[in-house]
Amino acid sequence: MPLRPPSFAARASLRWLALTPLLGAALSAQQPAPAAPTVKGVWEPVSFSESLEFREVVFVTVDKGWVAGGKGTIIHTKDAGATWTAQMGGDPQADEDPVKLLRFVDETHGWAVRDNRILRTEDGESWEDLGAAPQYIHELAMSSPTQGVAAGYLGMGRNPSTLLKTRDGGKTWSPVVQCSVKAMVGGVNKVFGCEVTRIQFVTESVGYLVARHQCAGAGCEPPPILGKTEDGGESWRFFVGPGDPEVVGATDLYFTDENTGVVRTTDGKLSRTTDGGATWKGLLASVATYSSLRFADPEVGWVIEEKTDGKMSYTVDGGVRWNSRQFRFPDSPRAWSFPRRDRAYVVGHSGMVFRYSVVPNSQAVANASVLAPAMPAFASPLETQVPELDQTVQELTAAIEKPPATTGGAPFTTACCSKQVNRLDIILGAVLQSLPSFLSRFKNTNLLMAGLEMLNTMPAQLNDVKAAIADFKSAADKESAQAALARLTSAASALKQSTQTAFQKEATP
Repeated sequence: MPLRPPSFAARASLRWLALTPLLGAALSAQQPAPAAPTVKGVWEPVSFSESLEFREVVFVTVDKGWVAGGKGTIIHTKDAGATWTAQMGGDPQADEDPVKLLRFVDETHGWAVRDNRILRTEDGESWEDLGAAPQYIHELAMSSPTQGVAAGYLGMGRNPSTLLKTRDGGKTWSPVVQCSVKAMVGGVNKVFGCEVTRIQFVTESVGYLVARHQCAGAGCEPPPILGKTEDGGESWRFFVGPGDPEVVGATDLYFTDENTGVVRTTDGKLSRTTDGGATWKGLLASVATYSSLRFADPEVGWVIEEKTDGKMSYTVDGGVRWNSRQFRFPDSPRAWSFPRRDRAYVVGHSGMVFRYSVVPNSQAVANASVLAPAMPAFASPLETQVPELDQTVQELTAAIEKPPATTGGAPFTTACCSKQVNRLDIILGAVLQSLPSFLSRFKNTNLLMAGLEMLNTMPAQLNDVKAAIADFKSAADKESAQAALARLTSAASALKQSTQTAFQKEATP
């Protein structure tokens, strides 16, 4: 049978197929290439000069922090690890018990435990021994310079934790309650004693804990045990958390405010709550099972696996979605601190300290550095708006000294300083819009007192600015205008200082 020539439709299809690669290439040429990243994340070594085992690290700002561990050692830096000073220990040949449970609530008030004795600093420089704890302390959380809770037990056996309360900065401790929870397992209710593994306060009153079960033998399954206090640790309510209580337990939690938090279970799964633990939603994420879960702010959180060749899991949307990246350190990370989304520190054996930063992509880094994902910029319009507000207030000082020939019946400041007053109104409106978003996105969750101060102080300071502007605008004469301007200057300066503190920047005049 003779072959038929292709139909018109078939010939058109063949011509289109022939042209498709050419058209695709032309269209691709018209599409702009994805922009190359301008920044990168990098871990750089800033290790201590002596070979010591470090298992605790706390940074209260991007530059100021403490590391603790073997041989009774606490070291301190004020310059992001460029130099270290031994405040205690530091000798690898010393015969001292290790320092554990290093905790800070602000830049000067800190606590630690050595040989079950409570250590405290009130200036960030010198440490005092407050004496032996009444029980063996295995977890500690302070909610203020005077108030805190510890988890302890008598002896070293498998005993349920007792929660202890201090009201005098760690000098004395009194028992509050023993950790236990009733859970339905295997079709019957059982009461489980539990060992507290982590306590976190999100305000001076509200705190959460996670605990593991204290049972053994056939048929003993690990329910995910959580606890909550709403009175600063004076009383606790224990309850079963997310996941199947017959299959998984809970290993860590982190709350970014009184209601929003993430819990990890023994299978590495994460669940999130927005109602203080009443309900939970499972997340499509699997992270390291027993490594610390930390958030720098309400958006950015990490889990770093305690392995030399481990996994870092991270979220940039408050824990809703998670990504992971493999990396390698010279030693397994034993502890880490996350003072800001673009700065973190990990510590380990042999004096290991590595510092994470987000740096320009073109910046050279040390050979021993470890590349990591770059976290989103810590940026807000507030960073420029508040200094602009302060600058405009400063300009009013000169303008008010040039009184108008006549006010024409208008307020004195309208006649003398209308340009600056109009500018103040515009900037104030912008700041009023920016502040709520700033606090919800960037509130410090690494340091309790700093986060609470941001939430409480900055809105109050902005209200002071707003009230002072209103008084200045309605001033009838130069004397009353000067009085209002003095209040406005003070309020604007205080807001500027708080903003610089929130961004962890050095204060400027």
